[in-house]
Amino acid sequence: MPSITALPYEIILEITRSAALRDSVALLVVRIFNLSSFGDGISYYEPDQTCKVLHEIYKARPFWIDQVLRLKQRFNPLLPDHVGSLAIEDLKRTAWNPYLFETAIRQQKIRLSSYGRLNTPIKSEYWDAKVVPGGQWLFTLSREVEADGADQAMRIHSLLRVWGITRAVPTCVASLELRSHLNPLELCLQPGDSSLDLFVFVNSFRSRGGSDLQVSRINMADEIPQFSPVAELNTDHFCSGMGIQGRNVIVTLAHQGRDWSEALIWDWTTDERNVVRSPEPGGRYWFMAASKAILTLWDSATQSIDVHLPSPLGGYAKVGNHRPVPKSVPSNEEVMSDSVGQALVPTLVDPWNSGTDLHQIALAHLDQETLRIDMENLGAGRIWFTSYLKDNTYMQDPEDASSPYGNEHEAPSDFFKTISDHLVDLSSSGRLTYYLSPESGSQGTESISYYVQYGDEPGRILGDQHFPFICPFSGIVGSVSVAEMPLITTLPHETILEITRFAAFRDSIALLITCKSLYDIYKARPFWIDQVLRLKQRFSPLLPDHIGSLAIEDLKRTAWNPYLLETAIRQQKVQLSDRGRLDTALWSDYWDAKVVPGGQWLFTLSIEVGADDTNKATRNSLIRVWCITRAVPTCVASLELRSNFSPLELSLQPGESSLGLFVFVNSFGSQEGSYLQVLRINMADESPQFSPIAELKTDHFCNGMSVQGRNVIITFAHEERDGSDALIWDWRNDERNIVRSPEPAARYWFMAASKTIATLWNSETRSIEVHLPSPLGYTKAENHCSISAPAHKEVTGDGADQAIVPTLVNSWNSGTNLHQIALAHLNQETLRIDMEDLGAGRIGFTSYRKDNTYMQDPEDVSSPYGNDLEVPSDFVKTVGDHLVDLSSTGRLTLYLSPGAGSEETKHFSFCVYENKIGGMTCKVLHDIYKARPFWIDQVLRLKQRFKPLLPDHTSSLTIEDLKRTAWNPYQFETAVLQQKVQLSHRGCLKTSMRSNYWGAKVVPGGQWLFTLSVEVDANDTNEVPRRHSLIRVWCITRAIPTCVASLELRSDFTPLVLCLQPGDSALDLLVFVYSFCKEPRSVYLQALRINMADENPQFLPVAELESDRSCSGISVQGRNVIMTFSHQGGEEDALIWDWRNDEKDFIRSPEPAGRYWFMTASKTIATFWDLETLSIEVHLPSPLGGDAKVGSHRPLSTASNTHDGIDYAIVPTPIDPWILGTDLHQIALAHLKKETLRIDMEDLGAGRIGFTSYPKDNTYMQGDTFRPFGNTYEVPADVFKTVSDHLVDLSSSGRLTLYPSPEGRGEETECIVYKTNVDGMDLVGQNLPFICPFSGTVGSVSTGGTLSIWRPEQDACV
Repeated sequence: MPSITALPYEIILEITRSAALRDSVALLVVRIFNLSSFGDGISYYEPDQTCKVLHEIYKARPFWIDQVLRLKQRFNPLLPDHVGSLAIEDLKRTAWNPYLFETAIRQQKIRLSSYGRLNTPIKSEYWDAKVVPGGQWLFTLSREVEADGADQAMRIHSLLRVWGITRAVPTCVASLELRSHLNPLELCLQPGDSSLDLFVFVNSFRSRGGSDLQVSRINMADEIPQFSPVAELNTDHFCSGMGIQGRNVIVTLAHQGRDWSEALIWDWTTDERNVVRSPEPGGRYWFMAASKAILTLWDSATQSIDVHLPSPLGGYAKVGNHRPVPKSVPSNEEVMSDSVGQALVPTLVDPWNSGTDLHQIALAHLDQETLRIDMENLGAGRIWFTSYLKDNTYMQDPEDASSPYGNEHEAPSDFFKTISDHLVDLSSSGRLTYYLSPESGSQGTESISYYVQYGDEPGRILGDQHFPFICPFSGIVGSVSVAEMPLITTLPHETILEITRFAAFRDSIALLITCKSLYDIYKARPFWIDQVLRLKQRFSPLLPDHIGSLAIEDLKRTAWNPYLLETAIRQQKVQLSDRGRLDTALWSDYWDAKVVPGGQWLFTLSIEVGADDTNKATRNSLIRVWCITRAVPTCVASLELRSNFSPLELSLQPGESSLGLFVFVNSFGSQEGSYLQVLRINMADESPQFSPIAELKTDHFCNGMSVQGRNVIITFAHEERDGSDALIWDWRNDERNIVRSPEPAARYWFMAASKTIATLWNSETRSIEVHLPSPLGYTKAENHCSISAPAHKEVTGDGADQAIVPTLVNSWNSGTNLHQIALAHLNQETLRIDMEDLGAGRIGFTSYRKDNTYMQDPEDVSSPYGNDLEVPSDFVKTVGDHLVDLSSTGRLTLYLSPGAGSEETKHFSFCVYENKIGGMTCKVLHDIYKARPFWIDQVLRLKQRFKPLLPDHTSSLTIEDLKRTAWNPYQFETAVLQQKVQLSHRGCLKTSMRSNYWGAKVVPGGQWLFTLSVEVDANDTNEVPRRHSLIRVWCITRAIPTCVASLELRSDFTPLVLCLQPGDSALDLLVFVYSFCKEPRSVYLQALRINMADENPQFLPVAELESDRSCSGISVQGRNVIMTFSHQGGEEDALIWDWRNDEKDFIRSPEPAGRYWFMTASKTIATFWDLETLSIEVHLPSPLGGDAKVGSHRPLSTASNTHDGIDYAIVPTPIDPWILGTDLHQIALAHLKKETLRIDMEDLGAGRIGFTSYPKDNTYMQGDTFRPFGNTYEVPADVFKTVSDHLVDLSSSGRLTLYPSPEGRGEETECIVYKTNVDGMDLVGQNLPFICPFSGTVGSVSTGGTLSIWRPEQDACV
């Protein structure tokens, strides 16, 4: 194809003249980057690197002159003719402005760039304002008042003024005083005969009735522009509206007492006049366009367009009606009867055209939609509608909802077309609305509406009544207020700074960036010092006093930090920025950590273990201070605590100096009660040291400590009574007061306590009780209960609904007049509790609807402390009074501050520890990400986890292959979760004979597939064809599956089951084949070895076992093969065969027969599934011979199951361990009728046995409901573990099920079930499914040899 660069420059330039600017730039440049800004982040583009030939055209002036001339032809702006003399940067800016303006409006990035006054010598009141297309001049109508003479009589002037608004200060460049008896009402502008010539139309009304219309000319090219009168029209009737259509002025005249109006068509160039009357009734019709040849009206009753043409009988006759489709309102009667649904008189685009063949555009604001009306040739041509669904009720006049003009603050009086034919309007209140251009044939599209001023309230910055204006060519949006407003900029800077001290931080910023004068305050140090001092007063951070000496950038960063954190949490944009170690000389076990407000220092409690000179173990308890703002966290101070106590928790309080700090450490001894120590440290010292201040030793265990002002509140637990005491310790004076909790003690928990008051949490009623001193101790004085609490009375006494003991905000206060805040985590909600004066003042509740069941202790749901991994131990207040907490698992929750009088509000919860592959953290770490060692490590970890049969040459793989291998298990897991597993291959396992497959197993790694088959030679001429039993190995990663090894098995046995185990070397494999023979009934087990690293792999026999009993199943557990034998009486035996040494041990199942099924077995333990009780029984060898039951494990969810035939549980399916050791973690799935149980057994059942319930209808798995093996098509024969410990199985029918890992999910969780044959091709007949989570392969082999493989879809994102 010939290159465009071969064309002459003139031809390429001619091509760009037929394209839009963006398309032309896209042609001439290859890559682009931001060069110039418009608004917030809206930029036009400059080429960075491009084709040199096309770039020369882009850099040349002719291209940009062409673009500006095209825009001039489109917008007809009032600009000088010397475009060619402009600098190329000015040409570019002019060409880009309309596009940048349009983009900024769509992205709501219009900002206030100038805010000033139209200064006049006397006080002015403005009546209208219009900007001239081009954005340089603004025309205004005003009435100005001055005192006349010594008697101070008031004289009123009506003036038309022109202002240059592109200058730093708006300057009046021309003015014309109108007749004093006229009140100016509106003005219109039209381009004149030369480039800077302009016609101005002013509509004024007389106080005694009637209107005057005045046409003036002004040439802005003159050195001193002057208004010249051109034409004038006087009428005795009030002119309610004026519009310009070509050379005609259309004036709407209202007649008092008559139900109709007239349109006066005035050709001001020839002074010809024609009057057109509206149809009856007059209040229903409004003029849209009018000429001698046509009349177009808006029918407000039917909300449609009527077209009238001259009639031979005189006047005009209706010839057409145009109505939007679908009809905007149900019926005319409903519209006319509903005043709120009254449509406003349509607003027309100011044409700014010199011709008479007009394309007219109007907007009609109905109740619940806005109609864009396009009319060709004043309505003589095509008329079509575009609907924007939009609530316009705010436009109604609040005093008269049926007024066709609406609310003058909200109904826009003008609108404008952007470069892409979108419409933009701006109301007096500052509401900007953007109507997208309709697509071809579209009946409805979108609109965007928002305020252009700062704040949500109309008039907050703009004031009350304004005259807005827009210039899409230059990208200007503006307004002029009716009356002069006193400017804040006239105040001294000190006064403005004082104002900002009473405003919120963001409001202060919004104020100071409005104009240059205020921006000088924004850039100065005093403002930022003020903001930091306010934050210091609020948060009391441990910062040095020399804030004034900080650089302004550091001040800004410090002032912004609390707001940025709060915003980041709300937007869930909290990311890991650093991860390091707290390095100590000894091995450390950390018990608590607290950061000092200010973020520079971290205090930790730890137990460090080492050895002395004699190699005797040592154990030290330490408190350390770390500086965490350095590149590597550094210990700056430490103190060894008493060795006979273990540190439990610490609290921090500010000291007397700016960097002084009090530290409270609570420790416990195994037999010595608790020990509380108060320390002092000054972080301003060159080498900070801990100094002991006070200590307290008790005989009881201290289960909680909080600092409230000068007191430490310590809660003690008593073994002799089911309750606690609170010790109020004034550590400065060593004064102690004990407050005892009410009876029953287990029901109450201390919230706050002092000598004069005790506030307690009642865990039974979920309320706050206030107790005051009495002669007999403390007596209940008040009870405070949240509104939502009564709903919980029904579940009172339910352990699962036990409320967690409320957690209090760390006060970090030195006073005693505390506002205490706590969070109480109930089952289905969290309560925020605000207490003034430790509960003596107002107590308020805020409810956050939130499922907190994950916080329950999985071993004891009634524990008032809950799960220590999930219940946050601390929470903090943000700068907006929201609460934030973070649990040990990384779950961060933000509780929004309650609004005034709000009883219920929102919360946000997300995990901050998640690994998200998004933007890279930094270049240094990204270099590690790109390097081979990282990916080799990941693959080796996965190999250790899954033990895939892969060669050892991992390090020789390319980095892309390493990445693919490392990601595969995660992509597979995600694809299964998202149900995005798709069929990627379907072929056939071809052999030279006719094959019937009985077993299939994929080798972890996904490369090889082992099959068992019975094959018949098709050419065998014998009457009974000879049957061959074979085991084959197929390479399924090739385009066509290929058999790489095979072995013919004993012909008198039919192969049924095979198991695989890794061998001694990397590609070595052990294969166990179980075969059976009907006559005579016997079974045969064979162990084979094969090395896939060989050039021609061969099967080698290793061991064999033959028995005359019926074997119901085999499994491999470490070095043993477990064979289960059934007897006619129903009982079972398990044969434990150590195939390496040919040792055999028999274990018999307990009585009654048929009730027990082997789960695991060894010489020392046997674990059974009890079909009757649906539980696990553990049996150990008995001294009397045989074995004895030593334990029974039953899941909570099935404790009340009744024995129902249909509820007969399927025999649990164990995971193929693929493990060489003997210390096994066994996992199995038991399919009950309405649930599936995951059973985890440690050490073959000798260790912990746990259950996880998945509610799930399993009746489809039943065949014969009393058969323990169920339906062979539906019951999966194998289960596999994914990289996150989820379980996946696949049945013969193609039904794939994922059971999420129970970790952190409690006793019961959900599963995901769906069919994998999503392409609509059902799996025919019996299939042998297989899964490899390591390589992400899901497949099946049909009995006829059809191989189907599914893989994750490409859009399945990790």
